[in-house]
Amino acid sequence: QNPERCRRARIPEESRRFLTKSEIVLNLLDEADRWGVPYRGIASAAAYGSDPLFLAALEKRGVEYLVTVPEQFEIQAARRRSLSGESAKAAVARLTDNAWQTVPGARSAGYDSRNLWARVMGWRVASTGPEAFGWLVAERAPDRRSGPVRYYFTNARPQTSLSTLVRLARRIARIDEFYQFAKSDLGWSHYEGRLWHGLHRHALLVFLAHSFLLLHRSRQSR
Repeated sequence: QNPERCRRARIPEESRRFLTKSEIVLNLLDEADRWGVPYRGIASAAAYGSDPLFLAALEKRGVEYLVTVPEQFEIQAARRRSLSGESAKAAVARLTDNAWQTVPGARSAGYDSRNLWARVMGWRVASTGPEAFGWLVAERAPDRRSGPVRYYFTNARPQTSLSTLVRLARRIARIDEFYQFAKSDLGWSHYEGRLWHGLHRHALLVFLAHSFLLLHRSRQSR
């Protein structure tokens, strides 16, 4: 809102307007589509899963997503006769013990390979009624009392396996791993400049360094 400071920081005219995080993501996604950047889908944390407009925008673009959602997230189970929605917590609470299963995989930050997973097929419910069809996925510790249940929603196709959904859900942990490692080892939080292009160059170098190290680690593991 300060044109003179924006000018001194060399912020381009087209970027001098406020955007929410969801709007920034959608703009980046559209840019990736224009550039032909390949991607399987979108995996994100709860800040985006709680935004129905963001999910609707992804659905309109035909993008497959898996997002963390709060326990109040509403779903209309496919096998329920009622047309009204219910909370994710209530839908998962009805599941029997044999609906939960372990899904092998590498351990990641905040995740345990011993955790149990289950899912419920249905529609996500917005203020206007049922929207995208997909899966409500739940994750919990083997002992129900040892931690909270995590909830996810995805618009993946009905034939998508639970192991595939779990693999996508575990990708979300990689976001936090990146932030922690980038700040502690790659200088992500060390930028002290005042220019728009300098900030973006700094971010680009951090991402390139992280990508290089991931590639190097992958080659070593083989």
